[in-house]
Amino acid sequence: MGTRVVVERPRPTASGLRGVGQQLAYLMAARRVRLDDVGSFSWRQFDGERSCRDVCHALREEFGEAIEPVEERLGTFLRMLLQQRLVRLDPP
Repeated sequence: MGTRVVVERPRPTASGLRGVGQQLAYLMAARRVRLDDVGSFSWRQFDGERSCRDVCHALREEFGEAIEPVEERLGTFLRMLLQQRLVRLDPP
């Protein structure tokens, strides 16, 4: 497997009450998130061009049957990244 990815959480930039809440959440959460082999591989696949379907296919090629059910695992991973504000989804 390749080198594991460490994602550093960006400092919030919002102001006002929303900014205070985001600053508190930032201070209480881990500043760095260390991804496992599957998360690191997935992170590297998302380049703004590949679809989730493409990433699922790449995961199957890399990890074989051990990754199944790949769609569920990738969906859970993406929800975690969204909740932690480590990624965002732009509308098509």
